Amino acid sequence: MPQHVNPRREDNPSTYVNAEADGNAEMIRLMIQDQQVTRGMGGPLVEQTDLTACKRLLDVACGPGGWLIETAVAHRQIQELVGIDLSWRMIEYAQAQAKAQHVDQRTRWFVMDALKPLSFPDASFNLVNTRGSSSFLSVEAWPGFLRELLRVTRPGGIVRVTEGELVTWCNSPALTNAWQMIRCAGYKGGYSLTDERWGVSTKLEQWLTECGCQQVQTRTYAFEHTAGTVETQYLGQNMLYAFQNARPFLRKWDCLREDHEDLFEQALIEIQQDDFHAQGELMVVWGIKPPAEA
Repeated sequence: MPQHVNPRREDNPSTYVNAEADGNAEMIRLMIQDQQVTRGMGGPLVEQTDLTACKRLLDVACGPGGWLIETAVAHRQIQELVGIDLSWRMIEYAQAQAKAQHVDQRTRWFVMDALKPLSFPDASFNLVNTRGSSSFLSVEAWPGFLRELLRVTRPGGIVRVTEGELVTWCNSPALTNAWQMIRCAGYKGGYSLTDERWGVSTKLEQWLTECGCQQVQTRTYAFEHTAGTVETQYLGQNMLYAFQNARPFLRKWDCLREDHEDLFEQALIEIQQDDFHAQGELMVVWGIKPPAEA
């Protein structure tokens, strides 16, 4: 295992879309999003029906650690769970939360740049997970990133990627227009394949296959947001922080509308309306690392 990187060094420029946002506000947003996504998917690893051989797991770009901690609680047979993130603030918070949830003896946390070769030997983990990585990965960087995840996966182990967006359609005109600004910046910044959809989910199956994974599979999770539900409460909280934190990113790529303040405020009002309805979609794509050649 690597030595613990000095957690307060931030020499490396971040490619994270909200790198210029207030760190505490972005941490809160990621915590809300973690809960929203894991709840909407029914758990942290529901599509993996057999994890009996999984003893060591890695979560890449773990943020404040929500997914990894929930996995540690739900799957006691996993002996060691490792989370890495570029932000020392996220790692320190994750360590504290792991202790509060009594899983600190099985979890380890490192400050590490996921865009560089990972500081782990080949074939270190039975399962390597990442979700929401289009928030810092350009479209061109994905194939190399996936090859690096495969390198640190053991033969027969799993590489698992979750991508998508929590709002693909809604009946709120203001939210639709506000979200389109984020899609605009994602496309202009090179994080998305198109300005009509955030991210790269439609290419993941192909890229995992091309990097060497076998038995590549996908599962799509549909999210429904209607008035008065916990899911819509999470969505409103997530959007509140997302709109605030994304301003520098939107401005950088000339996608921030002049009326953005009014638009954001109206979107939050419309989310609370009795007839509000929105849909989202996340895709999980996973593949198996081939057995080692004789």
